[in-house]
Amino acid sequence: MSLSADPSFTVGSTGNLIASTGLAANTSVSATFYIGVAGQSGAAGSITTGIALFGRLQIASTPGSTVAATNGLNVNVYSTSDGTNYDTIAYGVSSVIPSVASTVARMSWDLSPGQYKLTLQNLDTTNSLTAVVATLGTAG
Repeated sequence: MSLSADPSFTVGSTGNLIASTGLAANTSVSATFYIGVAGQSGAAGSITTGIALFGRLQIASTPGSTVAATNGLNVNVYSTSDGTNYDTIAYGVSSVIPSVASTVARMSWDLSPGQYKLTLQNLDTTNSLTAVVATLGTAG
C-alpha cells in the first residue's frame, strides 16, 4: 500500500465509543468497534471505516468521593478475525485504572486496524464510578 497523502490523526469526539455513564459497584459495560475495516459503514458500534493506520483508544474513569480498598476500572480489549468469535484473552490491552476519590484518571492505547470488543468493569464491590468515558480517534 502506498500513501497518496501524509497521514493525519483525527481526534474522536469525547465519548464517541461509550458516552459518559455511571458504573455501579461490581458491574461492567462493553462496546464493539472497528478501526479501518472496509465495508463496515453503518454497522453497530462502528466508529471508523475505510483506511486507518491505527486507532487511539482513551478511557477516562471518575470515582465518587469514596473508594474501597479493592478498586479501579478493569479495561480489556478483545480481537476477532471472523467478526463473531472474540478472543478469550485480551489483545494487548488488559489494564486496571486505579481509583482515587473524586479524581479523573485517563489511560490510552494504540490499536492496529481490526474489529474489537471493549469491556470495562468496576472492581470496587461497594462503590460506583460516577463517570466512565471511552473515546476513539484514528490516524490514516
